[in-house]
Amino acid sequence: LALPSLFRNAGYSANTFHPSYPEIYNRGEIHANLGMESYNCFEDMGMETFQLDTEMLNGYDQMVSEDPFFTYIITYSGHGPYSRTDYMGIVGDVHYDAAVEAVAQTGISSDNEDTMEQYILAVSHAMETDDFIGQLMEKLEADGHIDDTVLVLYTDHYGKYLTDDEFIKEIKGVTAENSEDLYKTPFIIYAEGIEPQTISKCTSSIDIVPTLVNLFNLDADRKYYVGDDIFGDAGGMVMLPDYSWFNEEYTLAESKYVTDEETLKLAADWKKRVNMSMKSMIIDYF
Repeated sequence: LALPSLFRNAGYSANTFHPSYPEIYNRGEIHANLGMESYNCFEDMGMETFQLDTEMLNGYDQMVSEDPFFTYIITYSGHGPYSRTDYMGIVGDVHYDAAVEAVAQTGISSDNEDTMEQYILAVSHAMETDDFIGQLMEKLEADGHIDDTVLVLYTDHYGKYLTDDEFIKEIKGVTAENSEDLYKTPFIIYAEGIEPQTISKCTSSIDIVPTLVNLFNLDADRKYYVGDDIFGDAGGMVMLPDYSWFNEEYTLAESKYVTDEETLKLAADWKKRVNMSMKSMIIDYF
């Protein structure tokens, strides 16, 4: 049920590209188990500086093919820490002046000089990743791949490497009344010539796979996924590790204070879906 395996079953190649070594977090083995044919690190892509996302384009010819391909790219430059004195300093230096100007235009400020420096560096890091995406798009357009390639962009978490939590909340407009907004991150599906639309219901990373399974008509039974197709009628809930959820109204589903049958049934259904999904992986059901 993993995307790489499903795409390969549909006649695609499937490969991972990420600057870090495959041994870190055991990624290489994990990705192979998911169905990837290869895991390509910075050496495989011919990168001179592994921290700079734009250098991943040295491996562009490996990422694309005249035959159908599923390419999973994990960027690096947006990662913290945001400092000019450690191994990530090179990322902050590349776009530092542009980041200073961009931050000044936003009007965002802090009396803490260290906080502002971190924020400027975070913006600089983001600019490097943005530069990579822009250059990738240009290459896809130049060689004609943009007409038959779908790009899926998502982030795994907010900028938690900024050490001033209150500053992060301030720039994201987070208060006690909307604390969940801290965790909002972008998710974009782009295809040339497709009419844009915005999904306003609650979604999360668990919904990405079933959404792509539906869009590409992949051969998988979606009942085994915890998430739902974001374009369908189901879903609209963000699952949390303790089996509680958020769906525009934070609900502690298993709280002893919840007694109504509808909420308790929903909690039981969520828990069942999570456990079924996990057990299917543990016992290698498929």
